[in-house]
Amino acid sequence: MRCKSVVATLLLLIAGCRKEAREGYQRLAIPQFENLTGEKELDWWGPALAELMAAAATGTPRVHPLRVPTWWDAPAARATHILHGSIWRAGSRFRVEATLENMRRGRVEKVTVVEEQASAGPSVLADRLAAELGLHARSVGNYKSEAVRAYVEAASSRDPASLLEKAIAADPAFGLPYLQLVRLRAMQGDRVAVEALLERARQAGVDAVERIRLELMESGYRGDAETYRRALDALARLTPADPEVWQALALRLLAARDFAGAVRHLQEALARDPQNPFLLNEAGYALAYAGDFGQAVKLLLRYRQLLPSDPNPPDSLGDIFFQMGNFAQAESYYRESAEKSSDFAASGSLLKGAWARWLRGDRQGADERAADYFRQREAAKDPLVELRKAQWEYLTGRSRRALERLRQMVAVGPSVELQALASGFLAAWSLEQGDREQARRYAEAATRGASPQARELARMSLFLSDAAMSPSPQELTRLAEQAFPRPEETGLRETALAYALLLGGHFREALSVLNSLIAKSPPSPSETLPVMLAWAALESGRDPARWLQRWPVPDSRLPNPFDFLCWPRVIYLQAVARETQGDAAQARALYGLFLGALGDRPGHDRERSRAAGKAGS
Repeated sequence: MRCKSVVATLLLLIAGCRKEAREGYQRLAIPQFENLTGEKELDWWGPALAELMAAAATGTPRVHPLRVPTWWDAPAARATHILHGSIWRAGSRFRVEATLENMRRGRVEKVTVVEEQASAGPSVLADRLAAELGLHARSVGNYKSEAVRAYVEAASSRDPASLLEKAIAADPAFGLPYLQLVRLRAMQGDRVAVEALLERARQAGVDAVERIRLELMESGYRGDAETYRRALDALARLTPADPEVWQALALRLLAARDFAGAVRHLQEALARDPQNPFLLNEAGYALAYAGDFGQAVKLLLRYRQLLPSDPNPPDSLGDIFFQMGNFAQAESYYRESAEKSSDFAASGSLLKGAWARWLRGDRQGADERAADYFRQREAAKDPLVELRKAQWEYLTGRSRRALERLRQMVAVGPSVELQALASGFLAAWSLEQGDREQARRYAEAATRGASPQARELARMSLFLSDAAMSPSPQELTRLAEQAFPRPEETGLRETALAYALLLGGHFREALSVLNSLIAKSPPSPSETLPVMLAWAALESGRDPARWLQRWPVPDSRLPNPFDFLCWPRVIYLQAVARETQGDAAQARALYGLFLGALGDRPGHDRERSRAAGKAGS
């Protein structure tokens, strides 16, 4: 509405045109300019000026431009400032008036008016306007009007590709349409078109920002991690106020398990977008991985304040306290999450709450909470609910009951697929029970499954059944290479080999394979590789403490039958760590908890004997 500009001008005059230094980073929302010429043919100028202003401001050291559809969309974009304007015609000249407002302080910072001949086009006016407002990071004045028009009209077209092609043909150096068209062709799976577009952009000499963004897209498309890294670093230099670039840098470091580096980059992202709930959540987990649980909790409490009715913030807080070993606080937050939405994340908060109660030593209370979880999954018609029940029973020391439940599934399961999955679980657990022949029979039955999960579980169990007869690590390595020969199966092959080495008691050799696996595995609250590394380290005469900084949060997604390698062994390992640190009382309590969690599970004889002696001492 025109009245916004009038009021803004008056407010600026009342303020005495006082100029103050801007504070911190700005998130500058730019809605399309209003066409007040009365000429419908000029409607495209409104979005064109907004797009060009955003392009001109991209790279400003402390301003991140955000294209938004309307004025009213700025708060949802967490904008700190808004730039809105209008277009007028005065004879043969166009006048553009723009107002820059500080949304945090509720005041106008600047009003600027520029005029040009109508023939100059929106690019020249946007270039001048950006310079007047101090938002001129790069020039946009040479982009041809026909190219800009085709580009902005593509956004609302049923056939955007043809208009984007038209924009590129009209002005090959105009970088923005390349980005949109490459995305479109990549989504269509047209690799030839993508390659051709990228080459055209290189030949045309598009602006550095678009060129680097195209490099990012290309390296992602090709899986070229090194080029992707270099492009991200370059983009951070070119667009230092963009939080998404810093977030991407952090995620890359997180995947490489550089937790301190990831935290630094996420802090940079938060400095640029401090009210971003997703960033707060991500930074909270990164801080926990880095061992700074106190700061992690502070960030997640901010996240919870921003989204008070959302079940995810308390669930995340539960995960942090669970990893700390503060199971009472973890259970409290999981309960809060479930109260806000009992079916959030497939009711995962209910299951994690049950585990938190179990680790507090309250078996009956844990079973009651687990029963709530299973009722929710039954109501949701989850086909895996019986597998989930069996997993809970097996890992909490009721192995005979769990095995009987799965045998029933194999006998009268509702589908071949579920029978195959149940057979795969029975194969895995038979290996722990020491029954190789039974494990092989179940593994062969599991091959009837058609899903990737069933097929992978069957292959893993068949390999481990054969591996149980191999006396040497060298022979296990050879068998793993035979069982999983394809290059893309490297991760699966190393995982299978690690399991075989652990089950065979080859702990020193397992350490090497597990270290290779974890170096290539992004962290997660539920990861069990650190527990296996701690186990292998302890059995190799090494200090397991570095791998026991966090408790693994039980995963509520697809049950994993090989979690028996982690649970309840992690309790025993934590008891050993507490004992080494001189905390005898906590160690004694954990040894007792470990014995209760073992229940009727077979094996663990040496651990069971030691725990019994320590718990009773």
